[in-house]
Amino acid sequence: KKWPSLRGKRRKVCINLVGGGPGSELLGIARCLFEMHTLSASPRILRTAKSLPPRVHLITYDYSDFSSLHNGKRGLGRSVREWWRAHATADWAKRLTPRCRFVQADALNLSGQQRNDWMTGRIITFLFVVAELFKANGEKTLELFEYLRDNIRPGCVLLIMESAGTFSFVRPAPGKPKEWIYNVLDELMLKEKGKSGGSSWSC
Repeated sequence: KKWPSLRGKRRKVCINLVGGGPGSELLGIARCLFEMHTLSASPRILRTAKSLPPRVHLITYDYSDFSSLHNGKRGLGRSVREWWRAHATADWAKRLTPRCRFVQADALNLSGQQRNDWMTGRIITFLFVVAELFKANGEKTLELFEYLRDNIRPGCVLLIMESAGTFSFVRPAPGKPKEWIYNVLDELMLKEKGKSGGSSWSC
């Protein structure tokens, strides 16, 4: 099957995987996208579509340098693309192969460009990394999530998962007692935003 003869540039959809250096987030999200595409897309749907399907970019951010694991001929990025094409049973599915990229960055000290990149993402994941951010600097972590709350695009999904037990209790600021991480984030993300009224977030 061939692509429908649609005009226009393909949209770019970014999924930012924060703290995903070891690669588990990349592999899991890529597999999830594959299942979603193969179940929801088809040549018939593409023929009636008004625009080309978006090109998905999976961008992994980590404080440590995992570039050698992600890049190169034996890197995870290439492995994801090759696995996708090998398991896609139709040409249209092969063409939905995501692009993968690794960026070494400190989530608590992002550059202006990196912040802008995060703000345009459709999904931002923090899987088993938020407690580490609080441990490094609780106040900066709260500032980061407050910035995300106020600035990322409408409809963005912020996916947060943390380990259970005592590891999920964090200290928001020096001298303050430890609290359950989800209570801290719920209170922050649902807090009224200045004079503009209540937050549009739901947890």
